[in-house]
Amino acid sequence: MSQVREYETLYIVTPGLAEDEQKELIDAVAGIVKKSKGEIVKNDVWGKRKLSYTIKGRHEGIYVLLRYKAVAEVPAEIDTYVKRTPDLLRHLTTVVTKQQVNEEARLRSLEAKRAEDAKKAAEEAAKREAEREAKAAQEAEKAAAAAAEAEAQAAAEKASESDEAPAPQETDGSAQAEAGKDDIPVADVAEEVASEETKEAVNE
Repeated sequence: MSQVREYETLYIVTPGLAEDEQKELIDAVAGIVKKSKGEIVKNDVWGKRKLSYTIKGRHEGIYVLLRYKAVAEVPAEIDTYVKRTPDLLRHLTTVVTKQQVNEEARLRSLEAKRAEDAKKAAEEAAKREAEREAKAAQEAEKAAAAAAEAEAQAAAEKASESDEAPAPQETDGSAQAEAGKDDIPVADVAEEVASEETKEAVNE
């Protein structure tokens, strides 16, 4: 039995097919691998792309990349199937080398590190923003408390000034009346003195 190796087959599907027909062809190619007890690593549909040159009168095609682990007979079966299927325009099968696997692993590791760094950066930014908002809220709270304290102090000072102001004195009508009794007009005093002098002259 042949040794199991990892392969990639890139093939092109006619773009004019209905979606279900395209899916049927893609599943058929992958089915060749599964039928031979192979392992599908990935089956990526790249979508419609412009061809480098015209193939069977076509200028565009649906590109599909099938990566799988199987014995050497499987790529040969796929080759035969593609050549016999008019709606499969072209295909190319290559062996995945150890160097390629290592490079892909390196790229995945690098991508994962970048994603982790981006995540950490986003978390740090969110943390800084939260701290900034918390600080702003504290400052606003302090400012509001200071304003309230100043307002209360002003109200207290105003109330204190009102308490210290002298109360208006009430006018005592009876006191004025009593004071009026002693106030004798000058004319009446003069008349009384003249009368007394007249009496004394008569008596003499």
